[in-house]
Amino acid sequence: MKYTSVIYSFANTAPNGNFIALEDSDKQLLPQFVQTAHQNSVLALCLSEAGVMQLVSQYKLDGIEFDWEYPTKLGIGCNVVSTNDSANFLSFLTTLRSQQGAQKLIISAAVSLTLLSTQMAHL
Repeated sequence: MKYTSVIYSFANTAPNGNFIALEDSDKQLLPQFVQTAHQNSVLALCLSEAGVMQLVSQYKLDGIEFDWEYPTKLGIGCNVVSTNDSANFLSFLTTLRSQQGAQKLIISAAVSLTLLSTQMAHL
């Protein structure tokens, strides 16, 4: 069996919401993870929240996955709830894709059906 991609979990939004915060151990392990993946012709992705392009560039990632399961709901209690969550997330992804170097970036997201059912009605 050959894997085509692997995902490193987790990178979290820093308290100020402007960048990715890695645990100290991740700062050492993530480069090793990417190097091993690339040596085996496997795409290295990171499960993340924000500050994406800096993280992708710094660690030479092939892509990013967002774990966003609670649009318009409190989730684990650390997110701000807004009725515009789904629209804001789609706007964020559009903005992200327009960033320099993001055209070849693999972007995926684990989202709840709330996001899909709310937005599909408007497409």
